[in-house]
Amino acid sequence: MRFGKRTLFHFGVLFLSPVVLSSQSQSIELGIDGGMSLYLNERTVSSISIPNQSLRFGLFPISGVSIEPSFSLTWIDGQNSQPITSASFWLSGLFHFTRDRSRPQLFLRPTAGLEYGSYESNSNTQYAAGGYVGVKLPIAHHLAVRVEAGYVRRFESDNLVAGDVISSNLGISLFLR
Repeated sequence: MRFGKRTLFHFGVLFLSPVVLSSQSQSIELGIDGGMSLYLNERTVSSISIPNQSLRFGLFPISGVSIEPSFSLTWIDGQNSQPITSASFWLSGLFHFTRDRSRPQLFLRPTAGLEYGSYESNSNTQYAAGGYVGVKLPIAHHLAVRVEAGYVRRFESDNLVAGDVISSNLGISLFLR
């Protein structure tokens, strides 16, 4: 897996920015999600990832608002085939309609990210932005189920066409602090 300097810089900016805010954080949310996605390009493609579509952590610089980077990595290698690598990095802001975690919390999640993929000698990076609406449903003092649905626009890049993605995610969140 080879990343260019520019791609590594963008990955670093996505993940180091929230770390600066973490010193003021009231709470930290760790989560893992599964999901279904429908890619609407020249041809429609469906994807289901269970149990892990992404790993995420949320930092709460102020009450009711969190900054949430997330990451996913897929590496596929088979006998007599070239390895396929896919990595995605996202940065989201969650705006909670209620601050009480002991009750259901509706939220809006605007997001932006980049997706990297390589196959044989080709590699591409594609930028994307979109938004989700969801709810966190408490199941224990520091644990919640998270359900969300959203839309993401993938922008045209060197070798990749622009496209739309409709997704739904189901995850578990663990709250620290």
